[in-house]
Amino acid sequence: MTGLTELTVGNDVVDLRDPEGLGKHDNERWLARVLAEREVVDFGQEMTHVLLWRLWTAKESAYKIVKKEFGTSPPARELSVRLETTEEGARGVVDTHHGPIQARWTVDEEFVHCVAWWPHVEPIAAQGRIVAAVRSAEDPSLRNHRLTKREALSAKNPASWAARSVARSLVQEQGSQTAELEIVRDHIEGGFGPPRLERGGRILSGYDLSLSHHGRFVAAAVSHPSGVNHHG
Repeated sequence: MTGLTELTVGNDVVDLRDPEGLGKHDNERWLARVLAEREVVDFGQEMTHVLLWRLWTAKESAYKIVKKEFGTSPPARELSVRLETTEEGARGVVDTHHGPIQARWTVDEEFVHCVAWWPHVEPIAAQGRIVAAVRSAEDPSLRNHRLTKREALSAKNPASWAARSVARSLVQEQGSQTAELEIVRDHIEGGFGPPRLERGGRILSGYDLSLSHHGRFVAAAVSHPSGVNHHG
C-alpha cells in the first residue's frame, strides 16, 4: 500500500442489454475461461445472465484493487466469488491470492454495478466511507466539466470523460472542494495506470477512486478517509 489511501476501492458496471454480453451464461467455453473451479461447482448448474455479470463485476472490481495494491494482474479464474444475501442487500467476498476482498452489488433491470473495497471493513462501516453512482453515458450534464490537459491524456473517449465527471460529482457531494481537482492516470507500458485524485498537482491523501463504463452506462466509486471533515 502507498500509505496514503485508507480504503482502496474498485468498481465495475455492466450493461445487461449490451449485445456482446447476451448469451454468455450459456457459453461453456467462455465460462471455463473466467470461472474459478469453486464457482463452476457452486453456480454452474444455476448460471443466469444476471448471476454471471454479478460474478464478473466482482472479479473486475477486485482486480482493480489487486492491481493498485500489489501490482499484479490476476486472471479471472484466479478470483473466486462467494455470494451473500442479507437484509442490507446483495454482498459477497472475492477470494484472491492476497486475501478476501469485500464487495456489494446494485442490481437493476438495466445494469449490474459492483463496488469492492480493501482491507476488510464491515459493510455498514464501508458504506459511510464509500460513495458510488451509475449514470447514463448520454447524460448531458456529464459534459459540463472541461478536462485539464493532464486528465485528457487518458480520457480517450466520451465514456471515459463521463466517468470522470461522475467521480468529480461524488467528491463534490461529500462537501469537498473540486477546484483544481484532477483525475490523473500515468502513462505506462501497454496503457495507463490506475486513476488517482490530485489537487494542485499533489495526491489527495486518504482518498481513492475507481472508474468504469460499459455500454450505455458509466460509473465511479470514491472512498474518503475516516473522520474526514467534508466541509472543511
